[in-house]
Formats: sequence, C-alpha cells, structure tokens
Amino acid sequence: MPKDAAVEEFAGLVRALKAREGRSYEALGRRLSISASTLHRYCSGAAVPEEFAVLDRLALLCGRGCPPRGARDLPRARTSARITRPGGRTL
Repeated sequence: MPKDAAVEEFAGLVRALKAREGRSYEALGRRLSISASTLHRYCSGAAVPEEFAVLDRLALLCGRGCPPRGARDLPRARTSARITRPGGRTL
C-alpha cells in the first residue's frame, strides 16, 4: 500500500470514530487523555500515534457501536501508516 494511502486509511478510521462520537476535538481528546491538537493531527493524517494506548481508549469509548471497519481495524491501519511514514517518525 502506498505511503499516502496507508496514512489516509488510518486517518479516515480515526475521523469516522470521532464523527460517530459527535464530540469536538477538545472534548474527545480529554476523554482519550490527549490534546485536541494531537487528535486533530491523527484525524488529518499529519501524525500517527507511536503507542497503541490511545487507540485502545478510542475503541473502548466507541464500544459496540463502532462501524464494521472501525476500532478493530485501527491497530493494523496504525501499523501500516507508521511503517510508511518518512523515517518512521510520528508525533
């Protein structure tokens, strides 16, 4: 999968879960223990989380109502996106 496609897939999943929650970046970020700007960077594809912990919290928050390609695909999408980032760098 090309770099941009892997990052966009990850960002799209995070955006979908954020939209499902219907919360602002600030409100959802507080619930995930990250800043609003960090969550925005994940949603835009500007950054990919280094740790899985934030994805675990997002999956728990989303619960059973997650879209079919929602929380269960986040770890795989995050790994693909992280591998394809230039220099493997993430925020």
